[in-house]
Amino acid sequence: MSENMGRVTTRIRVENWLDVELIAIGARTEKPRMVETDALVDTGAVKFYFEIVVIEQLGLHPVGEIESRTMSARAETRKVFAPVTFGNPGPHWTI
Repeated sequence: MSENMGRVTTRIRVENWLDVELIAIGARTEKPRMVETDALVDTGAVKFYFEIVVIEQLGLHPVGEIESRTMSARAETRKVFAPVTFGNPGPHWTI
């Protein structure tokens, strides 16, 4: 039996939301920082977690912390980072 059996992933594009906002008001001329990555699909999830390398590539900064519970009911404190825009990559990517 495959270790990935039942594991569903999808390709997503993630952009730094602050970069998009700054472009919209004329305060930034460079394209927004963007990353395409694979994401695990979890229909029961209420939060979205990124690997630190993605956070660094997007230039996100921490804006707070939350208490999160794992599936084994263990409590963990996690950092909350600045908002992002994400959707499916493609010529007309969706949010």
